[in-house]
Parts: sequence; C-alpha cells; structure tokens
Amino acid sequence: MKILITSLGSNTAIGVIKSLKIAFPSVTIIACDTNKQSECNGSLFTDHFEQICQADDKNYIPSLMNLIKKHNLDCIIPIHDREIEVIAKNKSFFREETKILVNNSDTIELCSDKVKCCFFLNEILSIPKIYGELNQVELPAIMKEIRGVGSTTIQIMNTQNSIPTNLPDGMMIQEFISGDEYTVDCYSSYFSDDFRCVVRKRKEVKNGMSIKGEIISHPKIEKLCEKIHHTFKYKGVSNIQFIENDKDIYFIEINPRFAGGGTLTYKNGFDIPVIAINELLMNKYFDPLKDHNPLIGAKMVRYLQETFFDKDGNRI
Repeated sequence: MKILITSLGSNTAIGVIKSLKIAFPSVTIIACDTNKQSECNGSLFTDHFEQICQADDKNYIPSLMNLIKKHNLDCIIPIHDREIEVIAKNKSFFREETKILVNNSDTIELCSDKVKCCFFLNEILSIPKIYGELNQVELPAIMKEIRGVGSTTIQIMNTQNSIPTNLPDGMMIQEFISGDEYTVDCYSSYFSDDFRCVVRKRKEVKNGMSIKGEIISHPKIEKLCEKIHHTFKYKGVSNIQFIENDKDIYFIEINPRFAGGGTLTYKNGFDIPVIAINELLMNKYFDPLKDHNPLIGAKMVRYLQETFFDKDGNRI
C-alpha cells in the first residue's frame, strides 16, 4: 500500500503518518511539501519525499498526477486547507488513477468560508455575532481571516482605536468569546450514516496548535457535532471547534481535514486515519461499536524533537 501525504512540514501530517505506520507496518509513505525535505518537520517519518509547488500554482494538479504514476499511489491524503480545496475541485482528474481522501467541493467551500459557514449553521447553533459594519462593532471583538488557517492572524480588539478604518479584504470581525476551548475530532462513514466524534479540551495552545490536551466526555458538544454533520451531510474526516463559558457553547469553525492535535485521539481509542484508509482501500466499513472507544481522561503533552541534516540536505 502506497500513500501520499501532503504538507510534511506540519504537525498534522506527522500525526497521520505515525498512525498509519503503526496500523500498517508494510505501508509506504510518500510525502510532499513546498519546502525541501531538510526543512520539513516530518522528515523522520516518511519513506520517500517529493518537493512540490504551491497548491495555487497551475502545475500543482499535473505534479500530483506525475507522483501518482511515479509511485503507483493507492491514495492521497491532503493535509492543508488550500490543498484540500484545490484537490476537491479537481477530484474528477483522479477518479481513474487513485483514491483521494477529500469530500465534495461544495461542502469544502462552505466549511472553508467562515462567514458563509456561520450563517449556514446560525439557526441550529449559538455563534458569536459577526459584524457587517464597522460602526456596529462591540468591544471586545476579534478580526480574523475569512478563509484563515490556524489562529496566527487573529487580532483581538479591546479599544476603539484598534478597530480599523476600513476592513481589509478577506477579513471578518466577530464578537470575542472567552472560555474553555474544545476541538472535536469527527468521522462520518463513507458508506453509511454512522457518525462518531471525540472531544478534546485544549489545555494549552501556542501559535494555534494544541500542545497540551485531554480527551473528555461532553455529551452536549457531541450532540452538536452530530447535528452539524447531519446538516452538512458530510462524509469522512473533519474537526470542529467550540468555546464554552457560563452562558453557552459557541460554534467557532469546522475544518474539513485532520486536526493538528488529533494524534491524542488516534492514539487513544479512535484512530481516524486508519478508519478512513480501511474504508477507502480495504472495504472495511466503519464499525462505531468496535472502532470508537475513546479513553476518557487521556492526556497529551507535546515537545520539540530535533532532526539534523548536512549541507547537502542528507539526514545525519
């Protein structure tokens, strides 16, 4: 079995690769990234590496097609949001060549546009207010990218002087909500209506990445996620973020991909990468009773690990 994982420089890719390597010892992982291999976090975990252009480049899809033929790929798992969008729009090109772990383009587009997504779900969820006019903004508020990835570009506005005179293109302003943060790792079977999820409490976050987390039981959030998935009619992998305080549970966003901190879930009773590959390549249907046994109370703490290369980019 040969699987291509994109965005090798991300912690998300590393988590997916580790999971697949444990479950399928004979799997061959080919990974790609826009950076050189010596500049990628996940260099230790891949069998082959290919440097590739940006997803917005006109040569991106032809480059993937070349990799399919070169490595005789069984499946492609795109990791980054922009890659997922581009691949989903061009999914028909891959139909005869290999399996692609992405949803349909319309669903991904709706998930990726935070404004459209919030309005779409507004009637069934509590959502922080989105301000359409700058003179309507109530402080504190946040400004963030409509199609942003992670939280590195989020700006918290506490004073009138921090509100921009003109809203920059591609940005939105939303009510600021404080409280406990949760990410929910979700899977909806490709072949049935079966849906399951695991709630993780984000106990410490740096640059948008969860570095300390805990699996918890939270039936209310689990029910909200089930409602979201039935509304979207979503298939496959996603993660959903919420903030809870003493007033309510607020929906923040849904991402149509694996989560950066999902490795805590995969290691402790809900191995979503393996479930997805079993469905796509092995014809082993998702069994909620067997495949979903989260270890409540399991915790994760992340640390840095160094990888060394010589001047030519060879690992030493």
